[in-house]
Amino acid sequence: ATAEPTPPALPEPAPETPPETPPSLPEPEPAPAQSPTPAPEPAPAPGPRSVRDIVRDAANPQELFDEAMKFRAQGDHQGMLLLLENAAERGHARAMFEIARLYDPASFVEGQPFSRPNPGQAAKFYRKAEAAGVAEAGPALVALKTRLEAAAAAGDLDAKAALSTYWPGTTP
Repeated sequence: ATAEPTPPALPEPAPETPPETPPSLPEPEPAPAQSPTPAPEPAPAPGPRSVRDIVRDAANPQELFDEAMKFRAQGDHQGMLLLLENAAERGHARAMFEIARLYDPASFVEGQPFSRPNPGQAAKFYRKAEAAGVAEAGPALVALKTRLEAAAAAGDLDAKAALSTYWPGTTP
């Protein structure tokens, strides 16, 4: 039988040497503890503007009226009144009407902002509102007069005084 030729011997692999590692460096020292840089404080949220600021900054009477309605919604009836008065002084007809309603015994609510109604003031502001074009001021004025006449007939001295001031010649 013929012997198969043996393959040539492969050279033996060189022993593996681990790759050289660089000499170890000392661990870096941790940086000294620093207090973190505080973030800038956010600007405070704007607080409610004062009546004085609103009156000073208002470009027109409508802005005053709108702010007055916001004060009413927040329950600040004194602030509302001051803004309505300023708007009325600048010719805002609806402000005049709203002031009249605050004084009118028919729509009066104690403490919002007055402690008692004032029919004379209601008549004064209803007249101003009517002259300025508020349609519902006329009927409100007539209704106020009718109520005052009934109260005066029943002996109410305040009603008599309001009638004599705002409707001279009226006798209950």
